[in-house]
Amino acid sequence: MLSNAQSLKPTTEEITHLAYFIWEKEGRPHGCDMEHWFEAESLLMAATRKELKSLHDIGRQHSQHRVNTGKTVNCRINHFTSKVDA
Repeated sequence: MLSNAQSLKPTTEEITHLAYFIWEKEGRPHGCDMEHWFEAESLLMAATRKELKSLHDIGRQHSQHRVNTGKTVNCRINHFTSKVDA
């Protein structure tokens, strides 16, 4: 099983594609491959953290709504499925 830190890390393929895009966008400079790699990795990790924060905020909103109503519904958020009270 992966730890939380490992599961948040972007895949090599994702980093490669974004680093290539950055390289092309900057005019295909020679010798900047590591800079582009780390920039791509950093951008992808920031995007993952932002998505997780959004999911957390949605979950918190559902929890607050549950307190007010007492009804139970099934919700599907992206690829996560969970049963929450609404």
